[in-house]
Amino acid sequence: MSESSLHFRRALCAATYNIKQNEIAKKLDITEAAVSKLFNGFNMPKWPKPFSLSILLDHPWQLVNMIKPDMDSFKQNPEYFIPGVSKQAQLNELAQERDKTKSICGFKLLNPQLLFNQEETITGRWVTTYPELDYFEFHLTYDPLVDHVLRKKVVTLFPEARYIVKTFRPCRPKHDRAFRVIFPKNQPSLSYVGMIHELKNFRDETECHEL
Repeated sequence: MSESSLHFRRALCAATYNIKQNEIAKKLDITEAAVSKLFNGFNMPKWPKPFSLSILLDHPWQLVNMIKPDMDSFKQNPEYFIPGVSKQAQLNELAQERDKTKSICGFKLLNPQLLFNQEETITGRWVTTYPELDYFEFHLTYDPLVDHVLRKKVVTLFPEARYIVKTFRPCRPKHDRAFRVIFPKNQPSLSYVGMIHELKNFRDETECHEL
């Protein structure tokens, strides 16, 4: 992807996460015409919008904002720590943030030790762009063991959750893991069943656990 044109990278990421132009416009506080221009040119939005766009598209900020990104920058996550881009939250506040999230929202998490003993301050994001499901994604620096203790903690914090998914983070080091807590929205639909089936059987470097 780093060798592809900038607008193609942005469009591909947006399609992957089912993000509409009006959602991007609202998140970046720009017009839909400006979003259209963003996806048909090579311009970078003004600070701190590049970091908000990176969180929306789930890729390192240079990859979706620079024609020739520095690949060494992919190992870092500056986009979540820029003032005004992400929210700060305690873990026990995250469930109520779901209804406030209309597309994708980034978070700096202040007490991840409630779930992940090895982490200090970590980042994460609510993703509510899919019609079939919502999920909260924790960004971890190790691969946690999904045992009965962790399952119980997840259910306590997120009683409506149905699955835990551990997967890779795009363009990040392999030891960085995405830990997703999945919430069904349209469970009887065939597309929901298909998404879960894909996570369980066909997505690389991924584990899916039912709660």
